[in-house]
Amino acid sequence: FFSSRRRHTRYISVTGVQTCALPISILVSLTAPAAPVITSVGAFNSARPTISGRAEAGSRVALLEGSATLGSVVVPASGVWSIVPASAFAVGAHSLTATATDLSSNLTGAASDPVSIVIDLTPPTAPVISPVAPTRQRRPAVTGTAEPGSSLALSDGGTLLGRVTVLNDGSWTV
Repeated sequence: FFSSRRRHTRYISVTGVQTCALPISILVSLTAPAAPVITSVGAFNSARPTISGRAEAGSRVALLEGSATLGSVVVPASGVWSIVPASAFAVGAHSLTATATDLSSNLTGAASDPVSIVIDLTPPTAPVISPVAPTRQRRPAVTGTAEPGSSLALSDGGTLLGRVTVLNDGSWTV
């Protein structure tokens, strides 16, 4: 009567004082949506970060840590979803997955590949600026050390001189 993943229009008759036929539209989905993709990875300085990804438009995505559901959302037409977990994460590493369920809520797709996030609520220590030797250069290189992976902005008074991400060995140069 209906085929998979197609929109069907059927007519129903309503009898009363008058008889009329009304069209109804039915979407039949016999195939689970593809596994969602989580695009938010890395370190966050918030215990409730926004986690984003891509999935089939119209499906319901659930964000999971293990078997615990952290939140869910219906994916808009763009296919891009985001969820802010209802509860705060503990500081440290977390492994997340996502599942997608079709509009009729009876077919759950495969889980996404797991992604790792790290919740780091401790601000980095103050960076260290290495001594700058006298020079005739208008923009000498300024170097130093700071927490690896942190973002550093170097300024002179209110003038921004440069931004840099600190290297894995803790060094930086602007």
